[in-house]
Amino acid sequence: MASPRGIRRFTVCLATLVLLLAASPRPYAAQDPEAPGLERVKIGMTAAEAQRTLGPPARIVRQILYRRQLVQWTYEGKSPFWIEIEHLKGQDPRVRAVHRLSAAKP
Repeated sequence: MASPRGIRRFTVCLATLVLLLAASPRPYAAQDPEAPGLERVKIGMTAAEAQRTLGPPARIVRQILYRRQLVQWTYEGKSPFWIEIEHLKGQDPRVRAVHRLSAAKP
């Protein structure tokens, strides 16, 4: 049988894990009706599929790293967002995350 101290330690660890998971930022869950096609963009799909779905981005930013490249495609409109694409050497570029941009203040 487990000791009361062990049960308490397990409970504290479990509560900490739940709080950390709840507080961690998650990629936007692409459910915005004002952003056409965004709900069809899935993490893991190829960059070519994402571009066919969304069209050309308004802005592209690239970060070159060792043996890989991170690319951000920004889309503007009523609900601006950006998608992050990772291109590993020897593999097709794939969508890594979808993020909502905060609206610009007037």
